[in-house]
Amino acid sequence: GRVDGQLQAVRADDHGAHGSAGSAVSTANDLARWMQMLLDGGLAGGQRVMAEATVREMLEPGMVAPLSISELAPIDARSGFTYGLGWANFHYHGYEVIEKGGALDGVRTVVVFVPALNVGVAVLANLNLSVFPEAIRAFVLEQLLGPADLDLQQQIQDVGVEIDAIFAATPPLPANPVPAAVPLVAFAGVYQNALYGEFRVVVEGEALRLEAGPAGKPAALRHVSHNTFLLDWGSVTSIPGETTFTIGPDGVAIGFENEEVGTMSRVAET
Repeated sequence: GRVDGQLQAVRADDHGAHGSAGSAVSTANDLARWMQMLLDGGLAGGQRVMAEATVREMLEPGMVAPLSISELAPIDARSGFTYGLGWANFHYHGYEVIEKGGALDGVRTVVVFVPALNVGVAVLANLNLSVFPEAIRAFVLEQLLGPADLDLQQQIQDVGVEIDAIFAATPPLPANPVPAAVPLVAFAGVYQNALYGEFRVVVEGEALRLEAGPAGKPAALRHVSHNTFLLDWGSVTSIPGETTFTIGPDGVAIGFENEEVGTMSRVAET
């Protein structure tokens, strides 16, 4: 990871049971076997490990998706961009391209298929927030399918600069923040939802701190305005997210909402 402009080793993500829905640990050799299995319609070493119809359903476009800063060239307004069951789909020079990009702390990966050519490419980088995998992917597509009419590498580099700037900057606070509606102690307590279990919010001096799960994973809660705080896990690869508390009629917070963790509701402490 890049910390204060310097590269250094960062702690690996530990997603536990939740990792099966959002991360994988593998090797280049195993990824190659897995990609070939998908290209072969579910066959691996002559044995069927997935139904061909299942592979087809996974990779078929299912919904049109908007473009964001994370979709890099040659994906653009002309390429089309859709999602299937976890896989993205676009077109380049008339060929269907299927891919999935991913990131964990210290890791960036892109897996790309060109089914018509029976080609799969995986690019793994040991630095998150790097656009290097997309640069290699674009280079390979140009070698296989022909050059683009735009400078794909320059476009990718430009987006990389934008991404670096986003993560390097501290989210701005309002010039005249509205004070919290209640004292900090009214936000303290135990909150939960069905996916993440229990989070504890505690008062630490003149600020709030969040402790997540049985291990008490720490995060800072920095006041923004009124009953909204920035939830910061202290990761070099995440941006603090706005977290808004709801205050009940007795002047005590009854829950909070955050885009990352969803809605958390206060529970009685045991």
